[in-house]
Amino acid sequence: MAVLFSRKPKTESVIVPTSNVIVLQDKKLNERLHYMQFQEHHLNELKEVLPVYEQLSDSLLETVLDHLYKHPSLVEIAVNHSSRERLKNVFHDYFRSLFSGELDEEYFSMRERMGKTHNRNGVTIDWFISTYTTIQHLLIPKIVELYQNDPSKLASVLVAIDHGIHLDASIVSEYYIQSRMDELEKLHQENQDLQVEMFNMNTELGSSLSQTEKSLNETATKAERIRAESENTEKSSKNLLQLSKTNKDQTDNMIESFGIITEQIKTLLNEIQGVKAIAEQITPLSNSIQQIAEQTNLLALNASIEAARAGNEGRGFAVVASEVRKLAEDSKELSHSIHQLVNESNKQIGVVSNRVRNMTNLTENSRNEIGNVQNGIMTVQMEMENYMGMFKRNQSELHHIVEAIRQINHTTDELVHFASTIIQKMNK
Repeated sequence: MAVLFSRKPKTESVIVPTSNVIVLQDKKLNERLHYMQFQEHHLNELKEVLPVYEQLSDSLLETVLDHLYKHPSLVEIAVNHSSRERLKNVFHDYFRSLFSGELDEEYFSMRERMGKTHNRNGVTIDWFISTYTTIQHLLIPKIVELYQNDPSKLASVLVAIDHGIHLDASIVSEYYIQSRMDELEKLHQENQDLQVEMFNMNTELGSSLSQTEKSLNETATKAERIRAESENTEKSSKNLLQLSKTNKDQTDNMIESFGIITEQIKTLLNEIQGVKAIAEQITPLSNSIQQIAEQTNLLALNASIEAARAGNEGRGFAVVASEVRKLAEDSKELSHSIHQLVNESNKQIGVVSNRVRNMTNLTENSRNEIGNVQNGIMTVQMEMENYMGMFKRNQSELHHIVEAIRQINHTTDELVHFASTIIQKMNK
């Protein structure tokens, strides 16, 4: 540092060194350098400034960054896209390249990246040029101090710095503007493509909306027909529900009648059992009569034997004994006939009892089956009531659907009109 800023002997005149013209492959850039009178000796003098920049870079860049972070718009960009340390490194490499005195491919690539990056991140070109001014404001006093005893060298160095900064700024600005123009051209092309696409979309929208309107009208007609059919179905369901209620009442009456018949049959069966019991009581009586007849017959036989022994005196008694024996035989036959009739009666009563029991079982089964039918009717009735509720809800929902379709149809008409208006405006 002491060597760089040491005083040198004073000279009397300013001498501009002569050098060759810079020749690059880009003819337009050559013309610009020639117009600026930017020559080889300026590049060499920039190289001489590089050590000064290297020694001052840390304080210079900290000052530049402090100044940058005082402006909210720049702070927002820096925070969103970079960091203070990263910006410091970028600035250092950039200005080191500026004072390198090399107009090579890396130099121009760095300027191209810088211009495009500033445009992409939303940093306007005036802020970037202001950074050059800040560097000049901080660097030039040090250069003046360094070469104050050599006016000719000082003037040449200051011109070299001015040329280098202006060339650098113009190149970055050119890339910035070109990047912006490319974006504008791209946006313009995208806008044209968007207009074409919008035109096609509006055309398709108009056609689609017309078709949609037709479909909606058909759907609304179908929905209205379904709603009317639902009303008819609801009426039929009400009639069927009423019929099921009537059938239920009839089955209730039938079950009640079967109950009465069953009770009567049970009563009849009990009465038949009573008759059978009476008939069974007659059988012992008939047996008793038969036994009495047999004993009477035996007594009559004994009386006839005794009458025979008595001779003529017992002849009348023999006649009575004969009649008694005859009566005993008749009683025995009558008892036998009664016994046979009672047996036949018991058999018939058994048959009738079995038939009555079968009738009772059949009646009870019929009653159970009617009960099952009644349960089925009640189930159908419950289902019909559920269907009635569903029909009412469906009818309400269909009403809302019809209204919604009408609203959509109205909106579709407005969209068709809107699309037609857009197409007319785009055609203009």
